[in-house]
Amino acid sequence: MYTRHACAYLIGLLPIFNASAQHPWPTAPDEIVRHLTSADQSTSFLGLEGYIRLPEDQRTSDVKAALIEALANENERARQWLLGGALFAHQTHGSAEYAMHMARQVRQLNDPATVEVLLPWLCCGNRWRELMINFGRATVKPVMAFATTPQSGITADALAGALKTFRMMVDYWGLSSFSKSEIEQLKQVAAKYIQGIELEPSHESARTMKAAIELAASLHDAELLQMAQEFVGNEEKLTRRDLAYGQSWLQDILADALAGTLDTYQYVPPEHRERQR
Repeated sequence: MYTRHACAYLIGLLPIFNASAQHPWPTAPDEIVRHLTSADQSTSFLGLEGYIRLPEDQRTSDVKAALIEALANENERARQWLLGGALFAHQTHGSAEYAMHMARQVRQLNDPATVEVLLPWLCCGNRWRELMINFGRATVKPVMAFATTPQSGITADALAGALKTFRMMVDYWGLSSFSKSEIEQLKQVAAKYIQGIELEPSHESARTMKAAIELAASLHDAELLQMAQEFVGNEEKLTRRDLAYGQSWLQDILADALAGTLDTYQYVPPEHRERQR
């Protein structure tokens, strides 16, 4: 869920958190629940340590629900920090490594109920996006809401990840699996990020435009690609959107989109994936 604006969170906090070395982590399921759901970040991370060490057969529904709640809390802490709020300005304990660990543990639950808390992590590679397809078409609506009306404090990388997820869905399921209204929504969200419609500065980047161009190509929409040409070929328009730095890169992507030679970006079913990626 992080862009270069969050590097201070990702890098600066990593060496700071050492609570697990100073305090024992909880071992009983009820203790782990209390720790995970604590408003104190370091206490919550100690709960994560306890959760990871807890035998699988002791991970009750309450423990798993507490893990999901803990990630939702962590997502909000990061969002507030990205908004420039005082929360992180005055906290000196915390760890992006633990936040990622927490998100991975939630992902491993393989539970469709976790879709909402995992949306901000679509930034972080194919495995997170493939999970949305694993869960089936029920994920189309929440991913669409996430990309169409992004909250302040959500990063451009996460939004680009949502667009990449849509491209993966279209390429794997085929356009015929989408209704006319869904296809129209996909076209509208691609246009939003190509044109920069009602996007906050932190939501717009060359990465989101690239992902939108690639989605337009998967939608086989010549009008969207023409729209992209008008922006990518106009340095003045890109400069107004602070995207001129990516013009050459975007031109290359657009040329491949028009020629039908974009790199393959396909969903890989779980049984065909490498053990580690």
